[in-house]
Amino acid sequence: MNAPKITQQNQNANIRTPEGAAIVKGHHYNLLVDDVAQNESDLDTAEASIATLEGKLLPAGGQQLNANVVEYNTVVAISADEIVGTAAGDLGHADGVPLVAAPGAGYALEFVSAVVIYDYATAAYTGGVGDDLGIRVGTTAVSPTIATADLITSAGDQVVHLRALAAADYDLPVNSTINLKSTAVTNPGTAAGVIRVHLTYRVHTTGL
Repeated sequence: MNAPKITQQNQNANIRTPEGAAIVKGHHYNLLVDDVAQNESDLDTAEASIATLEGKLLPAGGQQLNANVVEYNTVVAISADEIVGTAAGDLGHADGVPLVAAPGAGYALEFVSAVVIYDYATAAYTGGVGDDLGIRVGTTAVSPTIATADLITSAGDQVVHLRALAAADYDLPVNSTINLKSTAVTNPGTAAGVIRVHLTYRVHTTGL
């Protein structure tokens, strides 16, 4: 506060009458009110600045790494039907299960890492001998593959960590999905396990 304490001001003002004391008290009360109003204004300005900063750092749940790159983390659930299916949106389809939708023209998706959780239930899936469960951008493989027996045909819960391929380089197609793809497995009748993918990825503004 800019205003000194009223009692201190009264002592220093050589006040000799009640009227004088009232004038000094009133004057410094006004200063206190002005200080409170200024503090409230400063707080409003700070809150607006924080909101602007959050908008830059956390666009739609992401973290702005720089002007052209935003990093996100998401969780995608894959059902029992999608694990054995071969239709669009299923694990056995040519386009796999979409984990992140295509971002639009001028944007490319970069896979960073994933934790793939297989939640076993009732019985094991069978088949899937291709051992080719992996993450792709479009049709480009961007992760190592997981052996079928290590995940979706396992007879128990499994947690597998994947990072981006260590290859020198690989193509990142513009406006393509991040997807999880595998040779289709089969259900012997009672398998009910599901997959949850904890995925970290980046969206790049390419200027293309």
